[in-house]
Amino acid sequence: MKVGEWVYCEFELGQIVAMEGQRITEFSDGSFRHGSYDLVGRCFPLSVKLKLISEEYAYWNSRLHKEGANGLNYPDIHRWLVEHWVKTCAKPDNKEWRKQRYEELARFCEGILDKCQDFKHASVCGVRLGR
Repeated sequence: MKVGEWVYCEFELGQIVAMEGQRITEFSDGSFRHGSYDLVGRCFPLSVKLKLISEEYAYWNSRLHKEGANGLNYPDIHRWLVEHWVKTCAKPDNKEWRKQRYEELARFCEGILDKCQDFKHASVCGVRLGR
């Protein structure tokens, strides 16, 4: 990989902005820049299958932010999504693998959304706990 190359990083499409040796130290999607000591393990080259995988994870991430409750532990949720995405991207050509990973992803995200709905509708002594 090299500076200026288009990649998927944490399921977002963008370009490598800076590198130090073989380490990717900065990535940009055009709106935001993301820097780290080394993003290589979280960056994948462009391909149609990686595009589809990334879109699936971006969809669930967006849905969690739209439908989730205030105060969710988004940093840890995002970390789980990225780690799961990285493993899914390791075998982009294996259809059964992708299916299994998508099912795990959906279970995880739907579980979070179900808990958020439970909280939003919960009440104590007639006072709703969620908004």
